[in-house]
Amino acid sequence: LCNGDPSVCTSTCGDSEIAFDEECDDGNYDSNDGCSNTCKIETGYDCSGNISVCKPICKDGLIKGSELCDAGTLEGCLDDCSAIDPLYECTGTTTSVCKLKVSE
Repeated sequence: LCNGDPSVCTSTCGDSEIAFDEECDDGNYDSNDGCSNTCKIETGYDCSGNISVCKPICKDGLIKGSELCDAGTLEGCLDDCSAIDPLYECTGTTTSVCKLKVSE
């Protein structure tokens, strides 16, 4: 949106269009979904597309969105961090600490 002479332009976060000063725009004003209420990409997410689709970054050591585990590696977590490997036990709510299960 531009007004005045000379023009002063501002963006409208939440309108599903990435403007000049926005990193993402997912069409809402919600934070904690990858694209903040100020249209900045949130830590632990990767966003792409003009109507931004944000996904948690697997193997970054941060449990975000749909991730059930993320230890910074795939050790203990399956490929997209959406499940814990059945051979491992993982603990933690913001990052995972995964250890091989002990056989009895």
